[in-house]
Amino acid sequence: MNFSHKFIAKLQLIDDLAQPRSPQKENEKVSGSSGLQQVSNVRCCAACVGKKEEHGLMGQSPVSWAFAQLTYLFFSENPLAKTTLPRQENISRSAPGCRAEGLNRTSICLLQLDSLRRVLPRFPNLVTFETSKCITRNDLKFLAQTCPKIETIDLGKYLGKSIDDVTTEPSHSQIEVLYALAHSFPKLSKLSLRRNRDYSGEGITQLIKELVQNKLRHLDLGYCCVLDETLEAIGSLSCLGYLNLDGCDRITDQGLGFLANGSCSKTFKTLVLTGCRGITDSGAVPLHKMAFLEELYLDGETGFSLDGLRAVAMIQTLKKLFVLHVESFEWVV
Repeated sequence: MNFSHKFIAKLQLIDDLAQPRSPQKENEKVSGSSGLQQVSNVRCCAACVGKKEEHGLMGQSPVSWAFAQLTYLFFSENPLAKTTLPRQENISRSAPGCRAEGLNRTSICLLQLDSLRRVLPRFPNLVTFETSKCITRNDLKFLAQTCPKIETIDLGKYLGKSIDDVTTEPSHSQIEVLYALAHSFPKLSKLSLRRNRDYSGEGITQLIKELVQNKLRHLDLGYCCVLDETLEAIGSLSCLGYLNLDGCDRITDQGLGFLANGSCSKTFKTLVLTGCRGITDSGAVPLHKMAFLEELYLDGETGFSLDGLRAVAMIQTLKKLFVLHVESFEWVV
């Protein structure tokens, strides 16, 4: 059986197990009167056979009406298909230049923080700052004073290190760093601490509580120490549109309930739950309360069975559903 046939078989399995709907509702979908459209773009990742393919499956194997309102459905068997996760824009690397470049540059990535105090004064109009190094409170305060327009801070560790390789440095007080993050950047709208285990769950929770007054729109806590209490604090962020919880295996259905009942449920558009092992089918219920959720990312480590996946796909506002590591789901044969 080639890859295309295997993928079609999976969609047929979903279709066979899905709950049937009445002929009237099926006719409504054909006519479009229900306001829901059939899946128009079904993709799967065929990296395991050396290439990616797009399959026009709608005429060959009907997808369950449970997925009918989606405009994009993605399945992947490739555990390395991380490129499908939404990421921030590529941030320009700094380089020496003329004064005009210094005034026009809006983003910078410092690979070595020992040059921070020498480099930053040349770029007073920075909006985006990125470093994967362990930053200090004094460095953050200098950044805030030198570049008052900062809106995006990326302290994620993207350099190929595993979680076990990321160690804390006792000389850098995490409490002081997080306090500086919360109180030094009034225009902060995007924050990434991805893969940053330097900060405890309690510390991140307190940071979020301090950021309630900020208009934070984008938050990436992938592979951080995130607790249900952290999600309760995130629920109070009234402008948040993007939340990445990739690899946060300590959160549970209760944490999703905090999100669904918080202010952020009225602004969420993108939610990443890949690698969240503590979530079960019950976690699909509060997701329906997120009135503007359009994109959802799951994988085989997310604790959903077929029933949970079907319930998620029925979210009325959902347009794109990404299901990664699909071979890990118990319902895949």
